[in-house]
Amino acid sequence: IIPKWQRGGRVSTLNSGLAFASGEIVMNADGDTSFDNTMIVEVLREFEDENVPAAGGSLRVRNYTDGLATQMQNLEYMISIQGNKTGLANWNLINNISGAFGIFRRDFLKQIGAWDTHTAEDLDLTVRIKQYFKRHPNFRLPFVPLAIGHTDVPANFKQLFSQRLRWDGDLVFLYMRKHRYALNPGLIGWKTFLFTLIYGIWQSIMLPILILVFNIAMFAHVDINEYLALLVV
Repeated sequence: IIPKWQRGGRVSTLNSGLAFASGEIVMNADGDTSFDNTMIVEVLREFEDENVPAAGGSLRVRNYTDGLATQMQNLEYMISIQGNKTGLANWNLINNISGAFGIFRRDFLKQIGAWDTHTAEDLDLTVRIKQYFKRHPNFRLPFVPLAIGHTDVPANFKQLFSQRLRWDGDLVFLYMRKHRYALNPGLIGWKTFLFTLIYGIWQSIMLPILILVFNIAMFAHVDINEYLALLVV
């Protein structure tokens, strides 16, 4: 345990731990995340490849029995993390190394400046790692499906809505402001650039806005019964 005499938030805590770390591989985790006994063995296999600067582990919902909201998130985590990231890793297109369960080479992490301030430090760090892809074409970010972490998710829909609103705001800030000049194929390569453009900006940022505008326009110009019928269909 490292005492910090002044509160500095999550990023300050992570960087303090990194400053004291002496091993070749370091890991970040949330305080409510626990792991299967085989997690370390599964993770370290990936780092036998010197072209792996970081890797992501799988997350499952621990409190999935708390209600409908947690049951839905349990299904979502199985699809979006266990399924989706397993597929994305095959094309070296991992979209984010989770702040709840991420593994890194210590020296590389220090070289790129470690965790940065502002918000969504996990996505920010993943974007900065990808900015080395063009210079290091053999770099890959694997996903380790058998390295299992268990975490608690929002227990009701109010908490879930607040969390997702914060996540979407983080996406807008990082892609449209902080890293808007760095998202170019000259740094991250064409494959990663196109994926980020389609998935990160179009699907995650622009599409929800268009859906909202479309529904407002439909509600304003279409009979309420027809509108509800279209929603059901």
